[in-house]
Amino acid sequence: MALRVRFAHPLRAFAASADLAVSRGETLALVGPSGAGKTTVLRVIAGLLRPQTGLVTLDETVLLDTERGIDVLIMSTGFQPTRFLASLDVKGLDGRSIHDAWAERASAYLGVTVAGFPNLFVLYGPNTNGGVSIIAQLERQAELAVRWVRALERRPGAAVDTRPAAQSRYVRWIDRQLATRASAMESGCHNYYHAESGANVTQWPGTHLRYLVMTRLAGRLGIHLYRRRPPAEKGRR
Repeated sequence: MALRVRFAHPLRAFAASADLAVSRGETLALVGPSGAGKTTVLRVIAGLLRPQTGLVTLDETVLLDTERGIDVLIMSTGFQPTRFLASLDVKGLDGRSIHDAWAERASAYLGVTVAGFPNLFVLYGPNTNGGVSIIAQLERQAELAVRWVRALERRPGAAVDTRPAAQSRYVRWIDRQLATRASAMESGCHNYYHAESGANVTQWPGTHLRYLVMTRLAGRLGIHLYRRRPPAEKGRR
């Protein structure tokens, strides 16, 4: 057995280096004071510890090689949680892009609907990350969307939109709750919660129960149905 390794203990400043060659039929004893690395070397040979560098072979068979060649290195650089609907451009009533509306900060009423963008329902939208479970949060959002879609089915030709004042009040309430009930998120730490403007646009500041109640009750206050005007006929003034 040939052994050439260097091992650094993760819990304390300790390094053990060994360069051993044991021929068939030979007996080798590791002798040294406590802490010299005898057990560490044996654990490396047994495969219980992985050294930082080195090679362990047995009869020219490689048991452990810390150096690995690679053909492709994939870097995970796509995590951009503050860029909601990044790959989808939605136009509102006045032709405005939702990304223009969200230029300073992404916001949505209950994290689901956006004023000026009728019949748009966003799941896992702004300030919905949290509660007891992301899945539970998504279920409440889906329930809210389904209730209004069913209302649309009962009112052909109608549209669903959010009252701008209600959305503004909701966003101010979110900011106050984050500042008072989730102040650790606003302590200046580097995290993924904040947009470039500094606003926390990802986190829900309360419990899931509160979110459930708000989607059941507040949804009726800030979201409304209205009759859409039919498109003007060509030539009509």
